[in-house]
Amino acid sequence: MKRSPRGVEAGTSRPHRAHRQPAGTSEHLRSDVAEELFGRSGYGSTTTRAIAQRARVRVGQLHCYFDSKRALFEALVARHGRLVTQARRRLLHEAQAKWPRGDIPVEVLVMDEPSTGLAPKVVKDILLVIKALRDRGMGLLLIEQNVGIAAEITDRAYVMAVGSIVHEIGRGKWQSFLDNELLVKAYLG
Repeated sequence: MKRSPRGVEAGTSRPHRAHRQPAGTSEHLRSDVAEELFGRSGYGSTTTRAIAQRARVRVGQLHCYFDSKRALFEALVARHGRLVTQARRRLLHEAQAKWPRGDIPVEVLVMDEPSTGLAPKVVKDILLVIKALRDRGMGLLLIEQNVGIAAEITDRAYVMAVGSIVHEIGRGKWQSFLDNELLVKAYLG
């Protein structure tokens, strides 16, 4: 979207607004209402009219803060992303203070989709770290949809469908699983 030198969006008469929400402001309260409705009804079923009605404002007032439902949703995602990042940073600092030499006593590491959305080079680097941890005797629980990655770094696996284990791949059985076209097609598409 292009902006004019005065900060007005090209093609509109509306000035561009940053979506910052200091706690306690009416904008923040509207986004809390929106978050509740999105969580309960989903994005597609939540309307700006329902958000405005629940926040006890007019739809036009809501649009003074957010250009669209999508802008409001994106502001919520950004707010929660900042909160998660801040919480992770705080936990990291606490761990560094407690174990300054980095010798954190971890017996099992749980990873959920460690390869999702990453460049192939980064995935290779992550796999090297995971393999090193495994080789040092650390227990690993890996949730991964990429069967190639799972086969490369795990001893055994469980294939799940609709919350239930539908197939077990035992220690040393990866190759026989991958060679069985019927199993691969049935479980992995």
